[in-house]
Amino acid sequence: MDKKVSVIIPNFNAADFISDCINSVLKQTYSNIEIIVVDDGSTDNSWNIILDFKVKHKNILVTRQVNSNASIARNRGIDMANGDYILFLDSDDILYKSAIEILVHKIKTTDSDLILGNFVLTDSKGEVIHNYSISRDYKYSGDKFDYLGCVPNPSNKLFKLEIIKNHSIYFGNVRIGQDLNFFLKYMLFCKKIQTVNANIYMWRMLESSVSNLKSFRILDITESFRNVEMFYKLNNASSLYDKYIKIIEYRHYYLQMEKQKKFSNKKARKVIVNFFELHLNNLSVDKCHNFSIYKKDYIKCKMKLKFKTFYISRIYYWLDKKFARR
Repeated sequence: MDKKVSVIIPNFNAADFISDCINSVLKQTYSNIEIIVVDDGSTDNSWNIILDFKVKHKNILVTRQVNSNASIARNRGIDMANGDYILFLDSDDILYKSAIEILVHKIKTTDSDLILGNFVLTDSKGEVIHNYSISRDYKYSGDKFDYLGCVPNPSNKLFKLEIIKNHSIYFGNVRIGQDLNFFLKYMLFCKKIQTVNANIYMWRMLESSVSNLKSFRILDITESFRNVEMFYKLNNASSLYDKYIKIIEYRHYYLQMEKQKKFSNKKARKVIVNFFELHLNNLSVDKCHNFSIYKKDYIKCKMKLKFKTFYISRIYYWLDKKFARR
């Protein structure tokens, strides 16, 4: 019998999208699939929709929890999973019809621990914003850490449940950087990674996701990295964290700091930049093995902090908005 794949779907108030999401899994060309839907305390009609699917399909497992966050929901799904492999899918996303068959074939024929595929970013109406190609954008030298800079969303990736369970890999209970948190932990125990040049899923960018760009929640990325650093330490891999992950930490602090441009209030922009400047200055990354890959981001970040007064000015904010419209 084919290896079983557990598809874990956290749901929160996705009544408009959950049916399309579940149906995209049910219509897969690969047959040995269990679908685990963990409702995170929804207040709309999505829970009733999920229950309707449960009644009609024996391979759907469902559970409900008090509203926490997607990390806790996914972790609960991991504990419920019975498959050999795991794929995480958000409740507003859609799998391409042959996605799981392609991923399973690749992981079996290459004896890999992780498979990465391409994906398509769309708006809430399904209009394509961007096509992401992992195999095109990342060159593999044989070092698994070559893929650290790729988009960490888990829905274009196939994981081995055995690795997750054997090493107690879970999503950190953090408010931002949840996908990155899990990806960096799992990466520690990968021996072999492969890509497939095929679209795996459609990632829908909703207004609720865009609103997070204007939230002080972005500051919590530091908590996500402290959680990852502790995980590496507990697994006697602090040297690997210093060698490979610190520059990723630096890069993501910079990427989150860049979101200060989305805040119209100058005091808020100043708070954000000062916060990240403090953390960035505490990171020594120029000795990282993969520093050259992210050197451009490092230099841009240093320049913006050097001219911080202009960086948080109303003029910079206005210029960025003006050129962003083009």
